[in-house]
Amino acid sequence: MINGAIIGTGKIAVTGHMPAYLSTNIQDKVKIAACADTHKESRNNFTKQFPDIPVYTSLDEVLRNHTLDFADICVPPIYHTDYIEKSAAYNLNILCEKPFTSSSEDAEDLKELLLKTGKAFVPCHQYRYSPVWRKFKEMINENTGKWILQFNICRLQADSGFNPDNPSWRTDRSISGGGILADTGVHYIYLTTWMLGKPLSVTARTYAIKSKSYSVEDTAIVNIECENGISQINLTWSADKRANSALLVNESASLYYNGKTLEKNCKGKSEKIYVPDASDKTTYITQYVRLIEDFVACIQENQNCEAWINEACNSVKILNTAYESADSNRTLRLY
Repeated sequence: MINGAIIGTGKIAVTGHMPAYLSTNIQDKVKIAACADTHKESRNNFTKQFPDIPVYTSLDEVLRNHTLDFADICVPPIYHTDYIEKSAAYNLNILCEKPFTSSSEDAEDLKELLLKTGKAFVPCHQYRYSPVWRKFKEMINENTGKWILQFNICRLQADSGFNPDNPSWRTDRSISGGGILADTGVHYIYLTTWMLGKPLSVTARTYAIKSKSYSVEDTAIVNIECENGISQINLTWSADKRANSALLVNESASLYYNGKTLEKNCKGKSEKIYVPDASDKTTYITQYVRLIEDFVACIQENQNCEAWINEACNSVKILNTAYESADSNRTLRLY
């Protein structure tokens, strides 16, 4: 049995990570021995739902009372660097929520640190396990040529968290690092490079369309040129309803996603493919289950997951370059 501790007992820990750890696929492999959170109310809320798991005020306190194999970092992004460094100092394997960290400089420093430790590190890039995006990846792998990839992500507002002191931390730049681009956009940044390969340049624009009360953008449009095509990521917290859609096209094939079904056109044949609703809770948790299964395999096989570390670092670099592009109104080269 692999023993771990969750650091940060907020919404993502309660609604995403814990249901995954308690799933039939994971519960015989991993035990969450303890948790830690600096907020008393968050600790109490977590204990009400998971009374058998002790909750402490710090990782140091957890380690004084438990022997751990890994730390699962679920705190807001601004705190990731500190907890990654501390977990590495304790020689722990690490699972960490996205984005990896806030600055490109920290990302490079952490990359160097994690590669030296020899321990497993996996970022929560769980969208790679979505049946929808795996169909997109499959289409690219099965056909030649360069691609046009587009993601359209609409939300009514920024999601609120469980932090009693600052439930709206996602719209607090000092904690989140940005608005919808940092919060949701990073998922589609790593999906872009996973599908289209090495990123070459970024052109981005950010807007405050609906809410002037946010100190961050509520809407972003990002174009990423990659070695195997171009991706456009359209994001907003200012929609009238929650919706997802996407397309993947080139001169010989196409794939369209309308939020419920995929329409595949390839070699003169059309096919409708029904996929799980990306917003369904079961689908959401299943993605974490698959991610944690791979994380467990990395621990068992003594892998430090260099590809995951590079992807985490690159996603932060692209994210920050996108913000620089928006601020300067220029296209910026990445490499």
